[in-house]
Amino acid sequence: MLKKWKKWPNNKVANFLNKHSNPGNPGVFYYPWYGYFKETEKESMIRKLLPLLIILGAGCASKKEMTLSRDGEWTYFMRRNGCYGTCPIYEVEIDSDGSMRYVGERFVDPLGNATGSVSEADMDSLVMTLNALNYQALEDEYTCSASDLPTTEFVLVKNGEKKKVIYRCEGPEELPQLARLTDRITRRNMD
Repeated sequence: MLKKWKKWPNNKVANFLNKHSNPGNPGVFYYPWYGYFKETEKESMIRKLLPLLIILGAGCASKKEMTLSRDGEWTYFMRRNGCYGTCPIYEVEIDSDGSMRYVGERFVDPLGNATGSVSEADMDSLVMTLNALNYQALEDEYTCSASDLPTTEFVLVKNGEKKKVIYRCEGPEELPQLARLTDRITRRNMD
């Protein structure tokens, strides 16, 4: 950390040193609320290397973004699991070409298998929502100790990469919004 070097008593000295500190006094910084500080050699090295380390670290990030487009090939899957009551249990799979497969198990209409074709507007809405969510950066599981809450599973597959997110509670508010959007898309586009 920066070590307190000397606090200057008046503004004339501070103004003079601010104008002339770099050539004559490298490593001296003025913080108006603390005064003047002189950094150590180690701190100076860290300050000089920090931008390089940030750039290298950003290039070596382990998680890639899964940006979707209408042109690429990807598959989105959502499954709503039950609770102790009458929570709907169904799953829906939507491909990038707009084809949709649905399986209704309990407390939904229709029950059984169904197919559909998702409209252009709904596909655009789904793609925009998934991209805004930064899906790849989400944690794998958002759960809590309550056992009677329904669980929603989201899976996105693109270029052989699969990302599964399980949501029960205490996650980002965008996940329940994505589930409701998927519900609307499913109801509107079943044959």
